[in-house]
Amino acid sequence: MQVHFVDTSILCCLLRIPNFCDYQYMEVEAELIGIINRSETLILPLASIIETGNHIAHIGDGRVRREIAKKFALYLRDTADNKAPWSLTNLEWTPDDLRKFADIFPEQAMRQVGFGDMSIIDAFNDYIKRVPGVFVRIWSTDEHLMAYRHEAPQISRRNRG
Repeated sequence: MQVHFVDTSILCCLLRIPNFCDYQYMEVEAELIGIINRSETLILPLASIIETGNHIAHIGDGRVRREIAKKFALYLRDTADNKAPWSLTNLEWTPDDLRKFADIFPEQAMRQVGFGDMSIIDAFNDYIKRVPGVFVRIWSTDEHLMAYRHEAPQISRRNRG
């Protein structure tokens, strides 16, 4: 089983948001088709939705902003109706989670890792703990998130000879 956490950068490519994926969108679209054809699991973190919506809201050309916003709205409806190729993560933060993020945020901010990325990384790590034995990655065009990959442990077969 393979699981892919969909980062904001991937949504920006799929939506063709200006200045966010000008040259990689065909590669991203082809990879999405491959993931769907292999029946692999796609998970859409809430942070990716929020960040993508913010990027759309800041598109300078109002006509382009509206067209992309409409397409994104369709993605959201399809996600809500289980028609999208991905499912929404439904992790709620506890007060302890907020304390954990508060403890690590100053150092993460110095590494230029924002709260959205921190929450995606946290969901990735949580998934690995809850669902052992699967390949999990953060699917991103951002190099610092591409490094988040968890290979499923190999199961060795005993020689019965």
